Amino acid sequence: MSDGFAGVVSATRKVLGLIVRWTAVSCGALVLTNVVAIAEQPFVTIEGNLKGAAWWTIADFHPFTTEIRGIPANQIRENWCKATEFRKDLIPKEILFNDGIDEMETYKLSFSLDGTF
Repeated sequence: MSDGFAGVVSATRKVLGLIVRWTAVSCGALVLTNVVAIAEQPFVTIEGNLKGAAWWTIADFHPFTTEIRGIPANQIRENWCKATEFRKDLIPKEILFNDGIDEMETYKLSFSLDGTF
């Protein structure tokens, strides 16, 4: 009788092991799918007419980092969990380039200033 019980226990362990592995793989796939979807979302999306309004007034910003220059987002503002420093490389190309020309580069404009203020 104990051999039968041992067989049941062994079979139960195998089934539970398969369930746990299947669940782990499924959850991992779900997490990876969400990470890829988040990574594909641009930092700035424009909703509206660029000819009728300044781009920053019709822009939606989607931060993707949890800190800026080593400062956690929730220390910048208590209810923030993400914050991303807006850099030139994050400016959408349709805004940055006018008739194929990078106007910031052409006119020697800078997006930020460094110095002691």
